[in-house]
Amino acid sequence: MPKKKEYDHKHLSTSQRIHIEKGLNDGLSFAAIARKLDKHPSTIAKEVKKYRTLQPREKDPKKPARCALFKECSLRFLCDKKDCVKMCKSCYDVKLLVSKCSYLCSEYREPQCASISKAPFVCNHCARQRTCNKEKAYYIAQNADQSSQELLVSCRQGINQAPADIAMLDTLISPLLAQGQSLAHIYAFHGHEIPCSRKTLYNYIDQGVFTAKNIDLRRKVRYKCKPRKTGTRVSLAAKEFPIGRTYEDFQKFIQENPDIPVVELDTVEGGRDNSTQAFLTIFFWNCTL
Repeated sequence: MPKKKEYDHKHLSTSQRIHIEKGLNDGLSFAAIARKLDKHPSTIAKEVKKYRTLQPREKDPKKPARCALFKECSLRFLCDKKDCVKMCKSCYDVKLLVSKCSYLCSEYREPQCASISKAPFVCNHCARQRTCNKEKAYYIAQNADQSSQELLVSCRQGINQAPADIAMLDTLISPLLAQGQSLAHIYAFHGHEIPCSRKTLYNYIDQGVFTAKNIDLRRKVRYKCKPRKTGTRVSLAAKEFPIGRTYEDFQKFIQENPDIPVVELDTVEGGRDNSTQAFLTIFFWNCTL
């Protein structure tokens, strides 16, 4: 019996999202992209559908698009001509180049492209991008990565406790702090009744969740507030630059193209002790010069 393949089940990284965008631009399927990234195809499909960027159609009130129900529509008598027995979709406006029912019918529906309602859910590889007047969707790695990071931050904010648990903790902790007991002492004796860590209790007091405030903590008012460190994330362009430019890519290219002459350019720097001198070396593989 073949073993079931196991995946890492980790969040997608920035470089992986860049590969997804490149694969969609090249017209690859979700399965082909998933094989390159060692992910399940459903992971790629959910990622694309969740973090795609929708681009609404530029609506022109003077020239609406053809209704999505045009083929099966059989409505009549939408206009003032009561003696007309033709279906309204057959009446054509020569100036606007659209059926008159498109701006007369109350059941008019905007047309939707089938490409964004089923796989691949985006228009990255569509050949009709310029001529299509329907709503479009694109997967952009930078936007997807930013939306994912914002979601990770927002879902970890706030208080992860039920209102009943907060009320119970307030009833337990605030009176003891008012009596002069420290939070460490309270946690040591009542830790089995508290459903969170001591650090979380300090955060709740600092956020004003309990009746007790920071001033009720004797040593807290003496501490100097330290500036919060902000993480320095590497830009998307910096992560995208090495793709296809590593030494492994160079070796792979040489193996696939053995007949192409190779020339190596290297910069030799001087000493590291405040030296600004350097020279360029050129090495020809075919003649070892």
